[in-house]
Amino acid sequence: MSVAFALMSMTCAAGNDLVFKGRMRAEASPWRHLALVAAVWTAAFAIPAFAGAPWAVAAVVWGLISGALGIAANLLLLEAMRTAEVGACATIYRLNLVPATLLAVIVLGEQLTAGRALAVSAAIGAVALIGRGVGTIGRAGLMLAVAACLLRAGMALGFKHGLAAGAGPMQLLFMNGVAWLAGAIAWGAFARAEARTWRRSDLAWGLASGLLVTGNVLFLTLALAAAPLTQVLPITQLSFILTMLAGCALFGERVTASKLAATLLACGCVLLLAYA
Repeated sequence: MSVAFALMSMTCAAGNDLVFKGRMRAEASPWRHLALVAAVWTAAFAIPAFAGAPWAVAAVVWGLISGALGIAANLLLLEAMRTAEVGACATIYRLNLVPATLLAVIVLGEQLTAGRALAVSAAIGAVALIGRGVGTIGRAGLMLAVAACLLRAGMALGFKHGLAAGAGPMQLLFMNGVAWLAGAIAWGAFARAEARTWRRSDLAWGLASGLLVTGNVLFLTLALAAAPLTQVLPITQLSFILTMLAGCALFGERVTASKLAATLLACGCVLLLAYA
């Protein structure tokens, strides 16, 4: 059953990547889209957050910190997808395990094993190959995707700090949603006047994305409850393969030699981090 949950988490992640790309192709405003995602997210985790154990201060503090990093990461990811290929952006974004691992070594004192060092090298190689791909991502898209990846790694580290400080996972997820909603609205306050106008299509796509993001986290949690991390991680984190293939089918993106090599390196990176 854990494999089924992991596969559903991976599918939700890939599906949301495609929704993100579709909205940016339609020139939608990222803040409107993520505000709806945050509303679904917050509602989904509200009851579990308040029905469980008593709240700790760490849940509020680290929930808001990790949530702020998460909304910033997704806003930048959406901006990257406005012009860049979804497969390239998704691959770089899913490599957030690498900076998260390095931050854990620096901040939490975890050991940098040979396997982890090799995984870091594979990730750098994958990003370099994606950056070289003509028409794949562009310099601006590359910088935005890398920045989103780094912020997402910070979100993971903040979440881990919160758990270590005694916060409940559902409480952290709920506060993440609150931070996402506040961050999206704040971004919209500084947007152009036309970007603050809601469209009919915003609601349907925003709710769909919100359900996919929530499903990704929910199925990941269920998978981790039923199996060790080393069994779940390789499946859930390889969603960029589905995204790349779907991007080719839906958006006409090409599978070049450099993109294929980058994908293989990224896969190697994830597997090394899972088993190192």
